[in-house]
Amino acid sequence: MKSREGLYIKREVNIVGKVLNFKGVEGRDVYNPTAPFKINRMRYLAARVEERDVLWQDPGYKPRIVFFAENDNSWFPVKNVPTLPKFEDPFKTFVSGELIFGGVRVYGKPGKRKFRTVFFKGKCLRSLREFACGPEMMKDIRLVELVDGRIGIFTRPQGGSYKRGRIGFTIVRSLEDVNEKNIADAEVIRENLKENEWEGVNDAKLLESGKIGVLAHQAKIKESGERQYDATTFTLDPYKMKLEAKDFKVIMTHDDVPEAPAKTPRHRKIVFSGEINFDYYLYTGIYDASVYEEKIENPYGESFLKRTF
Repeated sequence: MKSREGLYIKREVNIVGKVLNFKGVEGRDVYNPTAPFKINRMRYLAARVEERDVLWQDPGYKPRIVFFAENDNSWFPVKNVPTLPKFEDPFKTFVSGELIFGGVRVYGKPGKRKFRTVFFKGKCLRSLREFACGPEMMKDIRLVELVDGRIGIFTRPQGGSYKRGRIGFTIVRSLEDVNEKNIADAEVIRENLKENEWEGVNDAKLLESGKIGVLAHQAKIKESGERQYDATTFTLDPYKMKLEAKDFKVIMTHDDVPEAPAKTPRHRKIVFSGEINFDYYLYTGIYDASVYEEKIENPYGESFLKRTF
């Protein structure tokens, strides 16, 4: 396929992926997932859950983040683990062996809704406690622990010269320095997008060289209201004086995933990046209604720096 920046990534003809099966959600849609992860030998996955026919500004809009565990090729809500009501689009990482979990909190009345990225930390799902949040109306804030122990922060300012959203980056000393001011002060590293395009980071993992392997999305909206989201990747050397995204690729679009139900006809071109795990399985939310898993080729040119959690 060809990216909007003229770069290519080859996809094998025999690639096989699958739409994951979720049960116990009372007919609601499950999408925009994390990759599965293990805590105390248990394998979990977090995802966004909501009703098909309710949209963002509707009075009955009630998204939530639910934690799932796998059993017999299906995923079921984890018992005795709280859900996060009024939250969208979960993400996770680990810092010094501790789980860092986050999502987008939605609040306000229909027509005046706002959102904010919120961070939690803990040794297990039941011990998660809120410790930081981003600026109001900023999604796609992601953390990554660097080789020197500091914390890299990807941001997504929007409005003004940043249009619908651009990717920023900054480094802080520790999790205690993850706050609104430091997030807002991040340097924008990618600006060459059209007026109707935006992008954001979905996941960031350290590579063996000390660079960061980034999974992101690039999106655009047409006059008809139809939206298109593509899964993208790039690398970033956080220690260079001039921060610059390198090796940008589009790795998956709606043409690469199977037919499945969509939230509305306007959502049929949405492939929303979730996470690439250490075995190079890509997890995405497709059509704002399902979770898709596919084994991909390593897009970064070097391996992830694997750590024991």
